[in-house]
Amino acid sequence: MSADLSAMFDSTMSKVQANPGHIRRKVTIAEEGEFKGTSLLKRKGTLVKKEEIEVKFEDFKMLMVLGRGAFGKVFLAELSFNKKLYAIKSIRKDILIEMDQVDNTILEKDIMFECEHPFLVGMDYLF
Repeated sequence: MSADLSAMFDSTMSKVQANPGHIRRKVTIAEEGEFKGTSLLKRKGTLVKKEEIEVKFEDFKMLMVLGRGAFGKVFLAELSFNKKLYAIKSIRKDILIEMDQVDNTILEKDIMFECEHPFLVGMDYLF
């Protein structure tokens, strides 16, 4: 089943890359500037191989904005050295504090790091 999903995803991404008109909206310079000066990304412990590669936020190329929510945005990004696609969630910490949602966000992070299911989204990096 996962091979079918992988093939469908690859097919969809090749269509999107072949026709940039399918992209909903490109990342603006201001949005790209939101991420400047961030710390190093931390790799999820269970996914670390024998040779740990130090990945920086600058190693990601922002392709487009996937969505917006109450606390921030989700971007589609490509890791430069292996061309793998990632969803990057940007959260505005000032709004989290203002709405008293810090504990819920920490719980979400913990759950996503422990998630090991083919139909659920997990977390690979944290910055």
